[in-house]
This record gives sequence, structure tokens and C-alpha cells, in this order.
Amino acid sequence: MSESKAVWRTVFSAFDRDHNGRIDRNELTRALKNLGGEWTETRIRDAFDSYDADASGGLNFEEFFALVTGAPAPANPELVRAFRAMDLDGDGAITANELKGLFDAAGVNAQAEVDEFIREGDLDGDGRITFDEFLKLAAGGD
Repeated sequence: MSESKAVWRTVFSAFDRDHNGRIDRNELTRALKNLGGEWTETRIRDAFDSYDADASGGLNFEEFFALVTGAPAPANPELVRAFRAMDLDGDGAITANELKGLFDAAGVNAQAEVDEFIREGDLDGDGRITFDEFLKLAAGGD
């Protein structure tokens, strides 16, 4: 297993063209299309979102390894997409300002709802909802 993992680490490094330790969707798309097979844009998007377990917008090596070895997907792609839609600056957390901006753009005054969402979801009290906190909120706080 470790020899196989070493081979996949080499593949990961080759796919990680900007060498930031993460494979973004464009890098994954380019790599998978070069490998051939039935990799449509939709299939790549769904795979990427399913294995981006922390909704960071990039696959780290462990997430990539799970994808290529067929391990069960750790994330619900719909929840990943919903989280990313609210995380406007892409920093891995949702803030009240980001949510307020979304509602303002839609012409809706929802300050009370935004405050409630942050209060319920921000489990560590830092004023931000991380993806893990978002998952707990989506599951009903379990």
C-alpha cells in the first residue's frame, strides 16, 4: 500500500502544476482529460466536490488519493457547493458580512436571519462558520 501511495504522490505532484499542495478543479480537469476516459465536465465537478472534504476549493493529497483509489466520497457535493456559494472570499469560512452581502444583492433585508444563522452555526465562537460547523448545522446540530 505504501508503494502504491508513493506512486500516487508522484502523480499528485505532477497534477499540482502550481505546487501549492492542492489540486484545484482546473488542474484536475486538465489531468483527467489528458488521461482519457469518460471524464465529462459534470462528472469532474461532482467528483471534485465529493472529495473536497473540507470545501477548500482544492484537493489535498489524502482527498486526491481517496478519489483515485475509489474510496467512499467523504462529502456531499450539494453541501460543498452551497458552502462555497456563501463563502464569497473563498477563505474556508462563512461570515455574517458574506451572508449579508448575498441577501443585499438579492434586495432582501435579512439581518436577523443572518445573525441567527451565525449564532447557531458558529460552534467555536470565532464569528465564522467553517465547513465542519456548516455540516453540523445542515445536519440539524447533531
